[in-house]
Amino acid sequence: MGVPAIVRWLSQGRPALVNEVLPKTTVDLVSYSSYDTAHDPALLKAALGFIEAKLPPKPGITGRRVFIGEYGFPAIRHPPEETDRLSRQVICAGLEWGCPLVLYWELYNNEVDPDGRQRGFWMIDDQGVKQPIYETHRSFYEWARRFVADEDARTGRVPSDVEFRRAAVRFLDFRTAKF
Repeated sequence: MGVPAIVRWLSQGRPALVNEVLPKTTVDLVSYSSYDTAHDPALLKAALGFIEAKLPPKPGITGRRVFIGEYGFPAIRHPPEETDRLSRQVICAGLEWGCPLVLYWELYNNEVDPDGRQRGFWMIDDQGVKQPIYETHRSFYEWARRFVADEDARTGRVPSDVEFRRAAVRFLDFRTAKF
C-alpha cells in the first residue's frame, strides 16, 4: 500500500483534523481508526507517530497520547485464523509503539451489506460462535492479570509499562503465541 492514507492526504497539503485542529488543542488523547494501516506494522507505527507529532504537550500527561481506537478485519475477506493473526500483529505494533489503548472493532458485527450479508467485524459471529480473536483477548486478559500478580509477588512491585509491553508482545506474537 505504501504511505498511510492519512500521511498521503496531509502531505498533499489538504486540511484535516490532524494538521489543522490537533496542533491548536489541549486534548488528553487521540483515537486513530487504523484501517488504512492495520495490515502493515511499520505503516501503522508511522501513522501513530505522525499524529503524535502534531499534539502539543499536555501538562500532567506523560507517554504516548495516540491510541488505536478501531481496528478489525471483516470475515467476508479474512478467515477467522487470519483475522486473529492480523489482529495480534496490530496489538503488538500498538504495544511496541506505546499506545495507551488498542481497541478491537467489535464484539458483535453491526455492518450488514445491502444484500443482507454480514461483513463480519466481530469476535462473536452472527451464530453466537466465539472466533479465535475472542480467545486471543480472553487469554491475554487472563495472562495479563497473572503476569502482574506474579511480578508483584516476585519483585515486590508491579511491572513498569515498558516491562509489561515487552512481555505482552512476547505473549501475543503470532509466531510464538500458544494459547
